[in-house]
Amino acid sequence: MRGRNSVNTTRMPHLLLSQADLCVVQIVNHLVLSGAVCLLGIVANIINIIIFYKLGLQDTVNISLFAISLSDLCSLVTLEWVNINLNPFMDRADVPFEPMDIQYLTGGWPHACFARITIWITIIVTAERFCCVAFPLNVKQLFNPRTIKITVCVVYAAMFVLLMPLYGGLYFGEKFISSRNQTRVGLMYRDKGQHLEHLEFKLYAIIEIATFIIIIVLTTLLVVSLKRRSAWRATLTTVGQRDNAVRIRDRRRLKLVTLVAMMVIICFSPAFVMYFATFFLPGFSLTGKYSIMFNVLWSFTFLAEAINSSVNIFIFCKMSSKFRRALRKLFSICQRF
Repeated sequence: MRGRNSVNTTRMPHLLLSQADLCVVQIVNHLVLSGAVCLLGIVANIINIIIFYKLGLQDTVNISLFAISLSDLCSLVTLEWVNINLNPFMDRADVPFEPMDIQYLTGGWPHACFARITIWITIIVTAERFCCVAFPLNVKQLFNPRTIKITVCVVYAAMFVLLMPLYGGLYFGEKFISSRNQTRVGLMYRDKGQHLEHLEFKLYAIIEIATFIIIIVLTTLLVVSLKRRSAWRATLTTVGQRDNAVRIRDRRRLKLVTLVAMMVIICFSPAFVMYFATFFLPGFSLTGKYSIMFNVLWSFTFLAEAINSSVNIFIFCKMSSKFRRALRKLFSICQRF
């Protein structure tokens, strides 16, 4: 959710990189790489949503993965809009609006919102799988389809509510752009709008850092518990065929959730570092001394987030036989048309 004037920062002193370097990076990362990944990811998540809906939303894991696919889809759609507007060619195009201003409210912040939703739901499903291993007798009391659905809805609603102050302090209106000598639709501030914007960024940074730490802890606990459970089951000599099938299914589910969580950790690490650096490194901001470096690194951060939202379909195919069968059935239906 970078700021509104990420391209127009040439007056600030910079180190290592020039404005021309920034334009090249934006073309490669936003227009080419992230743009292509987002398009493929949008298709993949539409497929995920259809398949999990067909598999049924009576299973807690299916509900969580359906919700993650939905938030990933929305995250990619908004990020694709960001990519379009951060394209340097778009900045020079004869359009009636300021691309950087428009993407800020219609793309950048919504993308950040849906990305945080993905992290929270990943935390929920990881916590559920950990409890299945650590507290198998009590897990159904804590996690059932009804409570998971309510929790997911609360997460979506809470993240939307957190954005309301920002949209209350900013709006779109006509303003004169001196560098272009023309009037365009751009971002305007109401009273205390800049203060609300600053608070919103701090709030999202705190959420990012907190959720990142939580998911690392939960994933570590899940991996440790999974290894202990596997070692314990290996000591059992008498296991029925049915029990063995259940064990294999549960192990695959645990591995699936673990892979999804680890992918989130890997791909959101750049965002975690960026928020941390913005807090503690003076001048590392949109309009600070290192603004070009700031924008370059955010382009890689967005690319990593796009990858995270796009690759889950491969994890589902690898780890879930039900998902693979449903996918084959879906494609066989499509081929008939």
